[in-house]
Amino acid sequence: MKIQRDIEGAYFNINQNIQFVLDSDKLTYDDKERVLNAIDEAVYKAVDENCELPE
Repeated sequence: MKIQRDIEGAYFNINQNIQFVLDSDKLTYDDKERVLNAIDEAVYKAVDENCELPE
């Protein structure tokens, strides 16, 4: 199923970005927290704007 592959690819990419941030020695804790919050907000916004989820 193509949609399953697309979801798995997106999930992999998000996790890869998160791991990159967490593993970075150049970022402070505050930088990491800010980036992770931005990723969280972006994912939430994308789902919220593009999906009709039951409440």
